[in-house]
Amino acid sequence: MTDKQKYPGPLYAAAGFGDLAAEKLRELPDRVSDLQSWAREEFAGGREKAQGDLADLGGRIGAGLANWRHRVQDIAATDRTQLRADARRRAGELADEAGRRLVTAQVRAAEAYQDLVSRGSTLLDTDVAVDEPGEIAERPAPAPEPTAAPKKMAKKATRPAVRKSVDK
Repeated sequence: MTDKQKYPGPLYAAAGFGDLAAEKLRELPDRVSDLQSWAREEFAGGREKAQGDLADLGGRIGAGLANWRHRVQDIAATDRTQLRADARRRAGELADEAGRRLVTAQVRAAEAYQDLVSRGSTLLDTDVAVDEPGEIAERPAPAPEPTAAPKKMAKKATRPAVRKSVDK
């Protein structure tokens, strides 16, 4: 928590996330309408197009299988030592790429968190309240809480312990 923050960072992030979610929900009806229009245009005459695409796909699959047969035969004919070296090199490249992507993801996550904290900070540290989506009203001053005298605890009646004597 910095000096200028009243609340812990996660609270600001939660408030920022809620504000962002509300903003996206307000955009949702327009987005759904756009997607419906796009789907109607895209899939008009869909059955005929799908049948044509299916026939084309069958031809491409046959050609692809022939290509893979040749590739498998080429791999079987190559030196296994070369294949191992290529596999090790490629594995190293993939590990390096995974490490770079992990660092990038961590940086982006930290930036997103800070964006949510700053968004929540503007919500929680201002003296305005949101009554309706899109409306901002002055927040009323909090009413002082009445202090009541502490209640006296009623003393619970207890029975004295009774010992049973055992006769022999």
